[in-house]
Amino acid sequence: MNRFKAAKLAPSKATVDRRTVMLGMALSVSLQACGGGDDLPVADQTAQDGSDELDANRQYALGTSTSGIKLNDWDLELPVNSKGKLSGDALTLNDNKTHKVVKVENYFKVTSDGYFFYSPAFGAKTSSEAGGARCELKRDKEHRWNAFSDHRYLTLNQILKSTQSGTKPRVVIGQIHDNTRNLVMIKYYGPSNATGTNDKGVIKAVFNSEPNAEEVVLDDAYKLGEKMTVIIGCKNKKGFVEYTKGKTAVSASRTIDTNNVKGGTYFKIGVYPQEIGADPGGNSGARLTISTVKQSVVT
Repeated sequence: MNRFKAAKLAPSKATVDRRTVMLGMALSVSLQACGGGDDLPVADQTAQDGSDELDANRQYALGTSTSGIKLNDWDLELPVNSKGKLSGDALTLNDNKTHKVVKVENYFKVTSDGYFFYSPAFGAKTSSEAGGARCELKRDKEHRWNAFSDHRYLTLNQILKSTQSGTKPRVVIGQIHDNTRNLVMIKYYGPSNATGTNDKGVIKAVFNSEPNAEEVVLDDAYKLGEKMTVIIGCKNKKGFVEYTKGKTAVSASRTIDTNNVKGGTYFKIGVYPQEIGADPGGNSGARLTISTVKQSVVT
């Protein structure tokens, strides 16, 4: 499939009346349509804490009906330009756009393991000329919120599979952002002389707090390929992160710098390999699989 158009894609024929379908039936039909099993994304389910309800009408991803996040509520940022080249201005796709040149599935796709993201270390950048190319989903403008009055969080079960090679590569693997900058980030710091595949590095939470940004170590020995669960959110003007790997759990929170926040806040998921210490050669880049995503709002 050479386009990203979530809203207008037809659902699987196996889907029953979407206006009356029960949650369990919707999940079952969607999983069968994907040809997968219980390990497919199962996000946006109704939770006891008041999270967004599952809308069976809007569970589409690259032509496949899935029980994952509502992709037509997100914009997809790609590491290529409108001609599919790894240069120039990065291409952003949403439910109102199609693209016949770019092979979206080379960078983002739904697999039996979940959502797959890939971004080379060097590629097309966003107009802000940030630190590198990326393949990320970001919440669209119609679904943004106030980080200082709302209590929202995102739960990600994910695996960072590879990074760029070189000296101390860095990859962002989850963010809360406003119109101009990140407020909270989950960030991987690779070792010196990284191979990009068998490395062990450090995962940190990065907070844009007052007066300066702060970093908190979540895992000082993360080996590429290990499963992690990350909860990232905002509550009472504070950004917070909870990180779990195996039996180890770490949490951190900081007050967000409220003086400089501009516009609505939103989540970003995927991979953003920053160019610091990266080797521009070969297939050097970041790969991430997110097996489950859950968005929650506490009222």
